[in-house]
Amino acid sequence: MCDYKEEQELEIEAIESIYTDSFDVVSKNPTVFNLKVFSEDDFEVETFGVNLQFTYAAKYPEDKLIYEISMIRDGDDEDDEEPDEDSPVDKELCEKLAQMIDEQIEENLGNVMVFDCVSVVQDYVNEEKDNIKQRREDEKDRIEREEKAAEAKKCHGTPVTVASFMEWRDKFMSDIRVLEEKNKITSMKNKKMSGKEIFIAKGNLADDSEVLEGEEAVEVDESLFEDIDDLELDDELLLEEDF
Repeated sequence: MCDYKEEQELEIEAIESIYTDSFDVVSKNPTVFNLKVFSEDDFEVETFGVNLQFTYAAKYPEDKLIYEISMIRDGDDEDDEEPDEDSPVDKELCEKLAQMIDEQIEENLGNVMVFDCVSVVQDYVNEEKDNIKQRREDEKDRIEREEKAAEAKKCHGTPVTVASFMEWRDKFMSDIRVLEEKNKITSMKNKKMSGKEIFIAKGNLADDSEVLEGEEAVEVDESLFEDIDDLELDDELLLEEDF
């Protein structure tokens, strides 16, 4: 006949010697104890872990080991009897650990199994810590690549192809023609004609619309007025003639 109590006591003694700092007896009848499992120290990732509470059934190890899992994060008060509700990430981690512990219990049924259960939890917690660290490094690298690409684009501008250059040239020439036409019109509006230019322009009219009604168009000899701008007329004489 198996002495369940003796096997339980021997396992408790071994577990306490291995996990001295994280072992804590909750009750002796029934036997209930806690084991805290933390990730390895890493200055780049905050420490986290789980609290495993094991309870021996009366016929353990023939009966299944009873356990509960709760998360431990940096800053958590370990003496809190009612910790805050776990986040979705923590729940997912606890569910994964529970699946792994269940597998160990099934494989080791009939033998003491606490050490095996704690070992798989410790390995997974460390692996998850490495994954968190790697994800952060990947995100940092991604941000640096995007920043370098943006800086390179700012320095080098947009690459020019034959097609893009031809498109730019056509638009540029079109804009230049429009601008020149506008400048030409503006220049013509702002230009003041001299008396000679007005007279010549009147004399070169192509139609009779500017000729007074009932009068015949008279041909003007332009040479008679070529030097009119060079004449220096006395202002007083001009005034007298006006009167």
